[in-house]
Amino acid sequence: MLISIAVALPFKEPCIETRYIGFRTRREEELAEDRGLQKSNATTLVLVVLRDGARHGYDIAREVERRSDNVLSFNHGTLYPVLHALEQNELIQSTWEQPEGERRRRVYCLTEAGTAEADREIARWRSFSDAMEKVIGGSGLGQTA
Repeated sequence: MLISIAVALPFKEPCIETRYIGFRTRREEELAEDRGLQKSNATTLVLVVLRDGARHGYDIAREVERRSDNVLSFNHGTLYPVLHALEQNELIQSTWEQPEGERRRRVYCLTEAGTAEADREIARWRSFSDAMEKVIGGSGLGQTA
């Protein structure tokens, strides 16, 4: 099952856009129970994937799926508006390439500002994750009596 969730894009432009990424779950009941855990930032995902090198759009989406063990995925029509907004905000830049025998495709890479933003987002998520782990780890969950 693929569940869509809304995320806000934190841009300097006056309007805040909402985009969707998917969160796959095994049971519908998990949706209600895990709604807070399903939120994820599409912008952050793109920046982090591009932190490791230039990629075309489809490859970015597949890499998010691969790294998340197919838990996260971009819904149809989500990725390219995010890429466009990132480019408008000068966090990424793109060039066209045409591999021999293949269709022309746009390749995206981080700018210096994009690299700095990716690093900030990674630090923010690690801090949040570490704090959550401390709370969860101290809860007695997973410990046998």
